[in-house]
Amino acid sequence: MQIPAAAQIFDVNSCNFREAFVKNIKINKKKLNFNCRMPMKVYVKTVTSILFLGILITLAGLLIFGQRGITHLMTLQEQFAALEAENQRILLENAQIRREVKLLNENMAYIEDIARKQLGLVKKDELVYQLQPDESSEPGLDRR
Repeated sequence: MQIPAAAQIFDVNSCNFREAFVKNIKINKKKLNFNCRMPMKVYVKTVTSILFLGILITLAGLLIFGQRGITHLMTLQEQFAALEAENQRILLENAQIRREVKLLNENMAYIEDIARKQLGLVKKDELVYQLQPDESSEPGLDRR
């Protein structure tokens, strides 16, 4: 494609002169003023697209990293799972304490067993043997 003589006056690479010529835009031959500015519709579309893209990126950033974003949601889910686990542990502990209270209220043998183990109590007719470890021997060694 050959560029006409009128087009050779302009720096073809600096503006959209080729596109203007191809689209059959008539050039005023007397003044040879060609406006290299972007048409208004294209300018508005470009600015609108850039603004929309900027708003979209900002909203995506807020959605991911914002105060109520996805990262905050993940942190809350981890905290919820930890609280659920602690709640289950406490429920099991409560059930164990209820069983022990029931045994203490109803079972005299259990009370006697607790008194023997924790308080060291004995009955009147029982003999207690207290063994002292030998200080000279080490545990686990046989003396033969």
